[in-house]
Amino acid sequence: MNRREFLKGSLLAGLGSLTGRLFAATAEVAKTPFEDELITRYLKITKLKLNVGAKTPFRVLHASDTHLSMDDAGDLLKGDAAVLKLYEARQPRFPKCVQSLAATIAYAKREKMPLLHTGDLIDHFSEANLACVKTAFAGTDCLAAFGNHEVYGHHTDLYAPKSREDAKATCRRFEEVWPNSALVASRIINGVNFIAFNNGGLERWLAREIEEGLEKALSVDAPAVLMCHIPFCATDIYEDELRHNRERKRKPDWDFGRNLGAYLKFDEPIGETKPTSHMKAVGRIVRAHAKTNLKAILCGHIHHEFQGTFAGIPQVVAGGNYEGRAYEISFE
Repeated sequence: MNRREFLKGSLLAGLGSLTGRLFAATAEVAKTPFEDELITRYLKITKLKLNVGAKTPFRVLHASDTHLSMDDAGDLLKGDAAVLKLYEARQPRFPKCVQSLAATIAYAKREKMPLLHTGDLIDHFSEANLACVKTAFAGTDCLAAFGNHEVYGHHTDLYAPKSREDAKATCRRFEEVWPNSALVASRIINGVNFIAFNNGGLERWLAREIEEGLEKALSVDAPAVLMCHIPFCATDIYEDELRHNRERKRKPDWDFGRNLGAYLKFDEPIGETKPTSHMKAVGRIVRAHAKTNLKAILCGHIHHEFQGTFAGIPQVVAGGNYEGRAYEISFE
């Protein structure tokens, strides 16, 4: 299949009656018993407080790893055997992803909170997934970072950029439906500068743009909270992943975390992986600002909740939103 032809395809509207009903229901939140049922059945909230120097206290909803895993007939007809194989493998893995995202958006709207999403909103590139994102986030107050699945699907090169121009085309295609810019985006809420940046794979082609954008965003004179998909590796999260990996060996169908280097972005050598020059550059930027205005890091990727530190500041990892996990964070 020609990737460029795939990227140029128009959004397909038909997502099925279930998807349509779920996302249409979020338009008028908490006005019918259905929204309460949706939230009660599919959302699992953990509440946190972070002191970052906000002008006045406020709340946000932090979610990650929704893994929308839909393909419609148009996707399959334009694809090939590899596309079908990916869909058949991934769709059963996240059976409640649509319900969970609808409940997450409904709760954020009901509580009048911004939604901060730290990547893997979709599981793999498909027109059905992109159309779902466009429908879901219409009218939603949201800032979102890219994850590795937005770029690479299920750790394959099926949809991965093959060149710098491909990477730029991927950004343009996503930005048609994404709530913000693909590489680096920021917004200030109650005096706090939230910065979403891409560390999920596009740095291979667009490292300079990411590094420059990140430095510029962090240089704003305001307390900052960084949003990215893959956590920064420190001893606490490294040891936590080792422990989870040992537990998962009893579950042969679930080997996530087996090779830690594939899942954590290092800026120094810990374990078996050496940092790239880009990782080192981002690490230097983050460590420098952690001494001044950077107050916290929000991320995801490991599919379970974790609260630790990096460079002396809190690093908060959200659990898998595909099973309804989300943080309600009170910033003070």
